[in-house]
Amino acid sequence: MWNGPRNGALVGIVGWSKVPTRDRVVRPVLSATSGHSTFFLIAGMECMEAMSSRCTKVSRIAVQVHTRVLLAAFALLGVPAAFAVFLSTAYRIALEAGRLPFAFDRIWLWYAAFAVLLALGSLATFLAVTGTVRLRLVLVVLYAFAMSVALLVTALFTSCAMGDCL
Repeated sequence: MWNGPRNGALVGIVGWSKVPTRDRVVRPVLSATSGHSTFFLIAGMECMEAMSSRCTKVSRIAVQVHTRVLLAAFALLGVPAAFAVFLSTAYRIALEAGRLPFAFDRIWLWYAAFAVLLALGSLATFLAVTGTVRLRLVLVVLYAFAMSVALLVTALFTSCAMGDCL
């Protein structure tokens, strides 16, 4: 017998054990090394089927990790890509009409897109990082500075690609 997860469950190395669940009901679960039944113990939570739709503790952790990875990917790759798509679309539409997309009366659109995407990336960074709030805020400030530079470089390259170099 080995000590299970934090809820104090005892699980046999091979064979069946009776494990108290959170609702104080003792249910039989299969040990971690035996795979001949439809009952599985995964990190202290039992599932009735191996591919059960019931969310277990392990699958919740996996979902959290995948969510954090996707948030970080959005913050690092999605924000500059979205900004580039916005700029190239604006340039295409405006140049077909014979004007520049961000002339004096429409420059607020550029600033709005810049601010919204930077805010979304900062929020994604805040949610993707684990740790104290102070650490998260420091990383958000660093992200905002670095991504501002990256978005300005993206804007420069996109506008030059559309024939509007400075």
